[in-house]
Amino acid sequence: MHCPACGTLLSERGCFCKACGNQGKCLACKALLEKDAVACVECGARVGERPEGVDAVGATASAPAALAANRNTLSYREDRNSRVCEASLTDEAMQSLGDVFGELFVRRDATRPAATLHRHNAEETPLLDGIKGLTAGQQAQETPPPSPPPPPTLNGSAAKPPSPDSERIHRILVPKGDTFEVADNRVKAKNFADYTRRMTYLYLYAHECDGRTSALDTDLRAFLKSAKAMDASGNTLRWLAKHIGYAKDGDDRVKLLAGGREEAKKALNDALDPNVPETWNRDSYHVRKRAKKKG
Repeated sequence: MHCPACGTLLSERGCFCKACGNQGKCLACKALLEKDAVACVECGARVGERPEGVDAVGATASAPAALAANRNTLSYREDRNSRVCEASLTDEAMQSLGDVFGELFVRRDATRPAATLHRHNAEETPLLDGIKGLTAGQQAQETPPPSPPPPPTLNGSAAKPPSPDSERIHRILVPKGDTFEVADNRVKAKNFADYTRRMTYLYLYAHECDGRTSALDTDLRAFLKSAKAMDASGNTLRWLAKHIGYAKDGDDRVKLLAGGREEAKKALNDALDPNVPETWNRDSYHVRKRAKKKG
C-alpha cells in the first residue's frame, strides 16, 4: 500500500505515512484511504477519528465488535507452516468472489482442514450458507456412487434371484452346501420309474429356486443314489443318458428344459397336496429277484 498523499510505501504496522505524516489507512479497519478522502469507503469511519476500542497503533481490542455491519470475515488455515489467509469483505465483494472461493476450496485436498467463514452481523445471507456447503456439495456430485457388486456364482453356475417356490421345495429337499438331500420322499410317484423322474426334475428345480441355473451332473447322480432312485439293473442310468426334460450345460453340468420344469412343478404340487393320494412309496418298494430259468 502506498500513501495516497505522497506515494510512499506505507508500513504494515501503522496507519500514518512515515514520509509526509498524513493518515494513509483507516484507524478503524486499516483499509487504504483514497486521496483527499474525508471518511473510509470501507467502514465509514471519518479520517482522524479513532473509534472506541482501537488502540494507539490501530489494532482493535475486540475485533468482532469493531467490525462494521454487513461485513464478512473469511478465515483459511492450513497445517505444516503454510497458507494462513484472513479477509474482511462486504456483501458485494463476497457476491463477486463467491465462485472464486468455491473453486479454491473444492480443489483443496479433502484431508486438509476446510476453510471457515464467519459472519459478524446479526443476519446471515444465503450467500455465506451457499459457500459453506459448496465444498461438500460439489465433492458429493463429483464422486460417483459405488457400483453394485456382480451377482455371485455358485459352483460355477450363474446366480439368479430366488424363486417363490424355494420355501416349498425345501420341505422335500433340504439344502446341503451346493447340493440337496432328501427330507421327504413322499412325492406321490406311481412307480419306481416315475419316482426316478420326479426326483431328477425336483433336484434340478431346487437349484433353480435357489438361484442356480444348472447343477453338476455328478452331483445329480450322487443325489439319486442317496434318494434310492438308482436300480441295479441300470434302468435309471439308461434313462439319464436320454436327457429327457433336461439338457447339458457345459462341462459336466445339466439344466432343466421347459418340459422338465413343468414336470418338477407338477411333482411339487402333488407332493404338498394332501388331497392327492399316495399309491406307491420308495420305502415299501422292494425289487423282486428274477426267478432262475429251469434247465
